[in-house]
Amino acid sequence: MKKLHLRISGFLCLPVLLALSGCDHSVMTGTTVYDDGSLDRVVVLYDTDSATVSGNFMGVSEAGGWTVTLEPGTKSESEKGNEDHVNVTFTRHFGSAAEANREMDRDTDTLFHILSSFEKENRWFYTYMEYSDTYRRLDRFKGAPKENYFTKEDYAFIDRLPAEGKPVTKADSLYLARLNEKIFDVYGARTIFEELFNGMLSTLDEYRVAPSWKDSLRRKKETIYKSFVNDGNSKEVKDELLAVIDHYKVPLPEAGRESIVKKSATMERRLEFISNAYSGKFRHRIRMPWTVVSSNADSVKGRELFWNPPVTKFLLNDYVMTARARKMNIWAVVISAGVVLLTIALLFFRRKDQSKNLR
Repeated sequence: MKKLHLRISGFLCLPVLLALSGCDHSVMTGTTVYDDGSLDRVVVLYDTDSATVSGNFMGVSEAGGWTVTLEPGTKSESEKGNEDHVNVTFTRHFGSAAEANREMDRDTDTLFHILSSFEKENRWFYTYMEYSDTYRRLDRFKGAPKENYFTKEDYAFIDRLPAEGKPVTKADSLYLARLNEKIFDVYGARTIFEELFNGMLSTLDEYRVAPSWKDSLRRKKETIYKSFVNDGNSKEVKDELLAVIDHYKVPLPEAGRESIVKKSATMERRLEFISNAYSGKFRHRIRMPWTVVSSNADSVKGRELFWNPPVTKFLLNDYVMTARARKMNIWAVVISAGVVLLTIALLFFRRKDQSKNLR
């Protein structure tokens, strides 16, 4: 597969770019859970450049309070070329899952989101702990409803996809190819266009362009969409939108045209984020403080659980990685044993007294 090269200038080239993406940048995220609910979080970006210390699609940085460690990358000299590849490790302690969420589940469309959840439940003999990390969906577009494009069977297929690197059947491989085509060429292109088109109409409202112009653009919507699909690889987003305004001679003032340029830049940043995230390979680890009794992990080693989800798992929907652990309550065992012994003693002395009375 070819290395992904994102051309921000072509917003509808994203489906093609993502389909061709095979960029081997890998990401490891991990959480060490403590019994008081505090967490240690680690994010490792493999074979990247040192610029990621200050900015990356995971949203972690030294300036943001993370401790940073740099180590030599794993690529050979021939693979590196002229680039300086390093492994960058970010670590940070959080007092609670809520504190971690404020840092890593922020309301932004251009950063990777991880939502954490921590719960404890005391029963008599055991205390149970439920912990989960959730990769939020990468699809940050809302122009077209997903239910119009994807079936229950599609989501069921995504749910049963094996871990990254595990083999799939030929039938599943064909289904996955068709699903990717539906995601990118059909749904992806349409949802991006709808959001751009609606943004263009809202700009006309904002600058008090006569409603008749909006009605005219709506009538020509499908023609405009076909033009976007055909020209999306050769024009920048802003140029494509401004070309529509110019072609239909819409009387949008210069300030409105500048507004369209700004909205286009926002769209491009989202496209760049999705491209960077989609071209990565992800591995997640959760280390529990007690004995693990259940999880949906791909593999378990003692109290450590590992997931290797293909990006398709969290492209359209959130991907939840959960673990349940327990510890024995020694005090409950002691009390229970004491109660049992006391009961036995009382029964013994009661029988003994009854025996004396019978004599």
